Amino acid sequence: MKEFNKKNYVIIKSAISEETADVVKDYFALKAQILDTFKKNNYISPFNKDHGSFGDHQVNKGFCSYGDPLSDSLTTKLKPVFEKATGLKLNENYSYMRIYLKGEELTRHKDRPSCEISGTLCIDDNDWPIYLEPDKKKGKYTNTGYIPGFTEGKAVHLKKGDLMIYRGCDLEHWRDPNPFDKHFQIFVHYNNTKTTDQKYDGRPHMGLPNPFQGGTWK
Repeated sequence: MKEFNKKNYVIIKSAISEETADVVKDYFALKAQILDTFKKNNYISPFNKDHGSFGDHQVNKGFCSYGDPLSDSLTTKLKPVFEKATGLKLNENYSYMRIYLKGEELTRHKDRPSCEISGTLCIDDNDWPIYLEPDKKKGKYTNTGYIPGFTEGKAVHLKKGDLMIYRGCDLEHWRDPNPFDKHFQIFVHYNNTKTTDQKYDGRPHMGLPNPFQGGTWK
């Protein structure tokens, strides 16, 4: 708790076992294969994202999945770990999963309000660091105007099963282009109950796809 309060992030080694990480990774690889088969056979509408999607606002072609029952269940299971590490009472909001293809990156950003306390869970063997910018950036004035300051950031290396807990709305975070053929990563998100009473990202319960945000079917 002290480390999190000081740095706004903390690393939890072996938050899940390597065996569990392998099962989760294989599960999402199969989900990507299933979606590919669905699309090739016109089994679902091209606008249906209930089974995931290929590409989102961060990646062009990698498989992505919002609110999957398995990763949402992990979100609930890991909540006591988050509460112990942060000293906060939390509500689980949602999970998100990506398979980054070679060359795809996580662009520099801060998270939306549903991701007040976030976690990135490594389920891959690849060492692909995530970068944090915990310090205030200082820009400078030049003859051509003001140039915002961008430092290299703090590189965080996670092994399979490791978890980084961080304040997603406060810390900018990013990854450089993926040097591997594929990289599997899960994100889990929570809110401080003292900040808001929102839970499940506005869905009736965990495990539901995006259209259920707001509490009703749209």
